[in-house]
Amino acid sequence: MKRLKYQELGIDIQELAYVLWKKIGILLLCTIIGAGVTGVYTKLFVTPQYQSSAMIYIYGSTASFNSSKLTLSSELTEDYTTLAKSREVMEGVIDKMGFDCTTQELASAISVSHDENSSILMMTATNSDPKVAADIANSVADETAERISEVMNIDKPSTVEDAVVSSSPVSPNLLKNVLIGAFAGLVIAAGVIILSFLKDDTIKTSDDVAHYLDTTLLACLPKEKTRK
Repeated sequence: MKRLKYQELGIDIQELAYVLWKKIGILLLCTIIGAGVTGVYTKLFVTPQYQSSAMIYIYGSTASFNSSKLTLSSELTEDYTTLAKSREVMEGVIDKMGFDCTTQELASAISVSHDENSSILMMTATNSDPKVAADIANSVADETAERISEVMNIDKPSTVEDAVVSSSPVSPNLLKNVLIGAFAGLVIAAGVIILSFLKDDTIKTSDDVAHYLDTTLLACLPKEKTRK
């Protein structure tokens, strides 16, 4: 017997909650499976990435300082950031490091940041080898300082801090991935259960008759067991 054509269009949240509660074991199992799958995948198939940063001071080698130079430094910081990832700088790093890659590939592994209120540029390199990441950051900082000196016709910016080899990866985040996997497993399982419930439009119990057909049940005949 069908029920959906007799009931109003809508979702009974309390009934859905009850359906999910009856399947709590399946929900927990799928949550654990989701967490386990993402955890194993992260540990075995995702390559850890390391980051190292080097910093240079743009006007660190100029002969004198005044307020106008400090203001100019702040205004030109965006230009310096662009120079740091220019083709000339990337080519210089590739030659120095002996890499077999394009300038675009190298640039994608480097980020340049700065504080708008300071004259410090930070070059951050990301690589699966922590030592290579540190070497790239230091090389980019040196090449950038050389390029800024040539283009801006100023003394070569001085190094504030050399990059050091990182002892811990910045990605992947195992805990974060496990939590995402657990949540995904829970959501998928709940979605399948809810979808199955909504597609099931049959009357199964005497309570369903009163609930969905809005009528009084006069009698209930027990199902006869087949004798062997």
